[in-house]
Amino acid sequence: MAKFNSHVFSTIRGSIAGINYTANQFQQNVARRKISPVNPNTSYQSAIRSAFAGAETLWQNLSDSQRDQWNDYAIALGFSGPLGPYTVPGRQVFIGNIGTATYWQGRGSAIAAIAGTPPAIPGFLDLDNVQPITFAGAAETGISVSCVYNGTEDVEVMMQRSASYNPSRYRSKGPFSSASMDFLSIAAPASGFLEFDGLAEDYVYFVQVRAITKSAPFRMSAKYFVRCIAETNV
Repeated sequence: MAKFNSHVFSTIRGSIAGINYTANQFQQNVARRKISPVNPNTSYQSAIRSAFAGAETLWQNLSDSQRDQWNDYAIALGFSGPLGPYTVPGRQVFIGNIGTATYWQGRGSAIAAIAGTPPAIPGFLDLDNVQPITFAGAAETGISVSCVYNGTEDVEVMMQRSASYNPSRYRSKGPFSSASMDFLSIAAPASGFLEFDGLAEDYVYFVQVRAITKSAPFRMSAKYFVRCIAETNV
């Protein structure tokens, strides 16, 4: 992979002659060898595909009025990327929210029946504080992440951890282990924590945290990433 400055292109995307052009989080142009997508077709991957395919079917069955409501909701959601802030259409938000809720429900979270009503409260669901705390597992090595929520809606918080990294690592956005996925139910306003044990002492792990309202209309949070150092409780 190489970063490059171009006197011709301020942005360039796509693939040419086996080279893929994109940008990193610092809005720098990046060129790297094009690779074939990985498709392990695991049971987790199949479940995700099924959940999002079901969400697409639900979208097709919505009325024009309901789709307009989701488009209006989507406008209030701001995303950030290599090219700056952007928005996505209501269809994409609908499938993301409903597909995620369906998948989490299948993984054992306490989410109520799936419904396609758009959220009445604009914007993302906000978690007030997400941070690592002292690991308290009995005679184990692991990490703990605390979540504080001061909103008015009951929420389901999902956490999953990364592989282990050298302590010098300070940034990572995955991949995260599907097998490590766990859920924390919070009745607003409240706080709670999740622990991951069986880890390597003094190594760094990153935890992805995301929340969704437990009942429709489903409102999701942005993704939070927490850096943790595994410690042993003796």
